[in-house]
Amino acid sequence: MALSSGEDGHRGHDRGGAATSAGFNGIDPERLEQAAAALRDGADRLAVLGEELGGKLHRYGIGTAAPREIIRIADRGRTGVSKLRERAELIRKLNEGGVKSGEFDPLT
Repeated sequence: MALSSGEDGHRGHDRGGAATSAGFNGIDPERLEQAAAALRDGADRLAVLGEELGGKLHRYGIGTAAPREIIRIADRGRTGVSKLRERAELIRKLNEGGVKSGEFDPLT
């Protein structure tokens, strides 16, 4: 995902999956932006799929609850995109030392 690995290429986890400090450099904001873009693309494709499926089912008189749920899931994905981008921006500012107290709320 968006974790940076150390020089040895490890992602900051030992073989048992526990977090370690060796080789872990933090979260890469650029990779987080890439994840946000991938999520946005996936949400867009999912919304199109839901709309197409809903149209086909409607033409045959079949209920469209499932496609509506697909579209709601896509909307939640889009909401996640903005949160990922906000976190990437926060990480950039933290890395630059430019965050002032109260400027960002990391829990929102």
